[in-house]
Amino acid sequence: MARLVRLCTQCGAIDDRRAWSSADEAADQGAFAEPWTCSTCAWTEFDLVEEAAPQRGSTYRDERPAAERAGVATGSRGGGVDPTFRSPA
Repeated sequence: MARLVRLCTQCGAIDDRRAWSSADEAADQGAFAEPWTCSTCAWTEFDLVEEAAPQRGSTYRDERPAAERAGVATGSRGGGVDPTFRSPA
């Protein structure tokens, strides 16, 4: 049976600190009533999604390219590159 975990609706980060076997179990344990904040972007809205099976040899569950996951860090916005972006010195 697949485990359900939180997926941030803002940045797409997976929060697997808690997992549930069903949406009903998550509701019974207060997943929708308790405040939640994404540890990546501090957004407060999430979806429950099935946890992906980890890829062999991978330590990350999110297999998107690093630049896509960290759009803010690369200066990309909406698929383009922000010409005014300057990386921290």
